[in-house]
Amino acid sequence: MLPPEHATSLEEFDFDQWATLARTRPDAFEELRRLTVELAILKRSRRNRERLKGLQWRIDRLRETAGSPLAACMRISQLMWDRFEDLNDCYHHPGCTLRAQQAHAPAAIPLHPAATPSPAGDRDDDAPRNE
Repeated sequence: MLPPEHATSLEEFDFDQWATLARTRPDAFEELRRLTVELAILKRSRRNRERLKGLQWRIDRLRETAGSPLAACMRISQLMWDRFEDLNDCYHHPGCTLRAQQAHAPAAIPLHPAATPSPAGDRDDDAPRNE
């Protein structure tokens, strides 16, 4: 198997070697997969690198939470199709870029629940007051 920095085309990718490595040494396979992805991202322009790092982070989280390789594959495939549909919409409706990006913006989730004011009678005398 060529080291990842030398594999520059699909012709140099040996599926059987990768499959054997995954079957016999899964930790080594995962490390080589991670390095190969990192090197592919590093070869891109600065602007694309940041976008690709974010996408790879999202893919890694999908893989971690999927429960099985098949479920991960299905989730990643759905992510791809969702983005393709967005691109197709923007191709057919110029000016929709912002709308498509907003549709995929993650919702902010508070790390701590908002404090709810309690009735005055429930207040502990030792509790700090924000008056």
